[in-house]
Amino acid sequence: LTNPSSSHVIFKVKTTAPDRYIVRPPCAIVAPNDTFTVLVYLQSQEGSSRGSMEKDKFKIFFTYSMI
Repeated sequence: LTNPSSSHVIFKVKTTAPDRYIVRPPCAIVAPNDTFTVLVYLQSQEGSSRGSMEKDKFKIFFTYSMI
């Protein structure tokens, strides 16, 4: 994630399938004009089809902070 603003940004990543994915870190603070790496891991799921994963969604919530 890239923060092009002059303020700190606090973010949180959410998914519609939290049992299927690991997001690291799920939340953090990004400094002004900085870039932050978020890793998303797909957990091994027996019996899961690709079609069921195509419906999975991710959403990033963020707000500016006065740190």
